[in-house]
Amino acid sequence: MASLVTRPDVIEFLEHLSVHGEAPTNLEEIECTLIPEKKPYKTINDLMIRKITGINIIDFKNPDGKFILNPGAETEVIPGSKIFILDTLEQVGKVRELLQGK
Repeated sequence: MASLVTRPDVIEFLEHLSVHGEAPTNLEEIECTLIPEKKPYKTINDLMIRKITGINIIDFKNPDGKFILNPGAETEVIPGSKIFILDTLEQVGKVRELLQGK
């Protein structure tokens, strides 16, 4: 937190994400524990997550707790993993529907 004080533009950017614009941007964590049986162990590219939803996956956490910043298209989305996305509520809903059937 102390380092943020010396970077006021970072704080302003984070505030801008959540309160400005027609569709505020959210940082969301999506658990990949409910991936439909026909989709486990597929890559981000195979699932066409970005193409279908338009989301930005900014981080990925595998079941062992390892984080992958800006995961590549060949990163496998496996049960027990999580993706961290930065997008609108509408896009978040699309991702949940795609990965969790919700």
